[in-house]
Amino acid sequence: MKVRDIKGTTADRIIAQHGRVLPQTLHAKYEWNNTDDPWLEAHEHIEVLAEKGETVYVGEYRLVKVHKVSLDLKVT
Repeated sequence: MKVRDIKGTTADRIIAQHGRVLPQTLHAKYEWNNTDDPWLEAHEHIEVLAEKGETVYVGEYRLVKVHKVSLDLKVT
């Protein structure tokens, strides 16, 4: 995914600010469907992870440190 694909989104702000605007708090829950592999759904706001009348368990995660990581592709 390139920056132009996500222009105007939160991810675009994160890229433009070099990681300085990463969310300080993140809420996450596991999604269990009919598959064997659950996946993690995360959002800055807890209200997005549950619907009215639904009970789910949501974890709260805090940002501790930000690292800049670069992956170089070397073809031999």
